[in-house]
This record gives sequence, C-alpha cells and structure tokens, in this order.
Amino acid sequence: MQSRDEIGQLAADFNDMTENLRGLIQRVGASAEHVAATSEQLTASAEQTSKATEQIAVTMQEVATGTDEQARTVEQASETVTGMSTRLQQIAASTEQVSATVKEASQIIAQGNQAIGTAITQMSSISDTQANYRADRSHSG
Repeated sequence: MQSRDEIGQLAADFNDMTENLRGLIQRVGASAEHVAATSEQLTASAEQTSKATEQIAVTMQEVATGTDEQARTVEQASETVTGMSTRLQQIAASTEQVSATVKEASQIIAQGNQAIGTAITQMSSISDTQANYRADRSHSG
C-alpha cells in the first residue's frame, strides 16, 4: 500500500514539475518578445538619428553656398542639432531600457537553466525510483 502512495506522490510531483517548467518557458518567451519589441524601437530611433545626420550634412552644404544663406542655415542646423540631441537622449533611454531587459532576460534564462537542471535531476531520480520499484516487484514476485 505504501508503494502505491509513493508512486502517486511521485506522479503528483512530476506533474507539479511539468507545470513549473511550462510557466518558466512562458515567462522566458514573454521576456524574449519584450526584448524583440524594445530592439525594434531602438532600430527605429537609430533610423531617425541617421535621417537627422543626413539633414545636418545637407545643412552644412547650404552654409557653404553664401553669406546671406549662412545665417538661416545656421539657424536650421541649430534646430536640427537640438532635435538630434533630443533623439540621442531618447536613444540613450531606449538603450538603457534594452540593457535592463537583456539583464532581466539573462536572469530568467539562468533561472530556466537551473530549473531544467533540477528537472533533469528529478527525472533521473524518478527513473531510478521506478527501476528500483520494478526490481523490487520482480524479486517479490
């Protein structure tokens, strides 16, 4: 009677472990999606910065064309630089956010690896227990 209770407990523990692994995999997937979304935002910010840099290059060329235009062009360049500065600050903030997300994902992955190691150990223990149970049953009878 006691061995049936042990098998039932073993099955319940195995089911709990399976649910824990499923939850861990879902959390890792959600973190990966968050990292991907943040990466897309960072890419969009980088493209905006690239466009702003191209605008600055055009503005510099206009400055060289004439003294009258220089005052207006310098003013435009100043506005562009201000916009670029704002965009760079946004990129810096996005980069920090990506870094934090990557750190969080790394921690979750480490936890997942640890959980997988634990699961492997538990599965090995279950296998050993089953082998011992079968051996006991074959000897008894």
